[in-house]
Amino acid sequence: MLESLDYIDKERSLILKNYLTRPASLYWTWADRILLYGDFKPYILGTGEIKYHKIKPMITSGTFYQKLGKKVLSQWKNIEKKLRQGNKLIITNDLCTIYQDKKKIFEIKKNNKYIPVLVKPDILF
Repeated sequence: MLESLDYIDKERSLILKNYLTRPASLYWTWADRILLYGDFKPYILGTGEIKYHKIKPMITSGTFYQKLGKKVLSQWKNIEKKLRQGNKLIITNDLCTIYQDKKKIFEIKKNNKYIPVLVKPDILF
């Protein structure tokens, strides 16, 4: 189908391909995120679930973490490790839960409904 759309309207085909492959983002802080590629189902603002097949950490602000201490970076690395072990992430207002298929492998209570958040950029056609 996409090959046909490439032939008919290359620009619209690129928009559609970008929309289908754009990752969701897990934010624990404003500075960095972990990208998750897969099927995203939003709930309400900052919450949802994603059955993912690939993750890409975008943890790059060393100076930010130096100010907060190594504990924050260690927590991020632990979340990244757990995400690599699983294939489904659910973020609610109260919990962050990672699953491998139906088996729960990690869960943390949220102290703030906006930390962490799971979002996916919307695109308008």
